[in-house]
Amino acid sequence: MLQKDPARRPSINAILKMPIIEKRIGQFLEDRDFRDEFSHTLLHNQDVFKAFAKKREDDDKSKKQQEELRKKQAAAEEEKQRIKEEEETRKRLEALNVNPYRPPQSYYNQYQDEGFFYHQLDDYKKKLA
Repeated sequence: MLQKDPARRPSINAILKMPIIEKRIGQFLEDRDFRDEFSHTLLHNQDVFKAFAKKREDDDKSKKQQEELRKKQAAAEEEKQRIKEEEETRKRLEALNVNPYRPPQSYYNQYQDEGFFYHQLDDYKKKLA
């Protein structure tokens, strides 16, 4: 760029396409501002937006893919944690020698309220303790 001979100097388009310049412009300007600033006649109707738009699209796509992967990993981790907790609960129940009890069908037919049955069962357990 610092050439005395004008023929050897790069054009403004060549300078704008340099990776280091593209990177710096992308850090300071949003898409809308970039279009406003670089839509002047200096560019001689050349579309310099394509490279920036493609880079932005690629970055957005990469960010979306990373976010989706992170969500999948978080969901898998939550599922592992849930399974682990269920296994620990099952082991604790086995250690206490407590079997899950379901009320008989006649109870369901008469009261039709499973929650009430478990409430009564808890009261009974407290009285025994």
